Amino acid sequence: MNITDLIKSINEAKWFSNLGRCQNAPSLICLNSLQDEFRNPDESSQFSTFIINQMEWLPTGRDMEDPIHKGMLKIIAHEQKKDGECRKVSSDIYKIALLSLRQTDQNPLLNIGALDLTEAAKGSALYTFRSAAWEIILNRTEFWCTLIPFYVAGNWPCGLTRDKKVVVF
Repeated sequence: MNITDLIKSINEAKWFSNLGRCQNAPSLICLNSLQDEFRNPDESSQFSTFIINQMEWLPTGRDMEDPIHKGMLKIIAHEQKKDGECRKVSSDIYKIALLSLRQTDQNPLLNIGALDLTEAAKGSALYTFRSAAWEIILNRTEFWCTLIPFYVAGNWPCGLTRDKKVVVF
């Protein structure tokens, strides 16, 4: 993947149009419904595990810490003298994705009672694409770039389990 591919992915993204429909894989957990995940356990016949309570949410704000690289991308960028390029390109990617996301229709599956997760989903997408730009520039397409196809397909990679499986809605 390169920056041109990343921009193409933004333009092709079916933002949140396929929520609850993905296929499980060894490193992936698919959520069919956020409603079920947020339901009070007393109301459910499934007392076992609620993924939402056991996962770490992926960042939804641009200033949140990267839970994967933990600041290492900034150190590597500085060492490679690419920090200016990373900041500029990731900012450009952020703006392109933001414009695209503004044209996205509200998805009722992101509403759980009074809780509306639309802005969290959009923030997570923006964070992912911006971080993917850093990975591409630094030739470290290890994590964030792997999430891009989920957004293109209309899903929301929203969290990580303790054993580092990606949770996708």
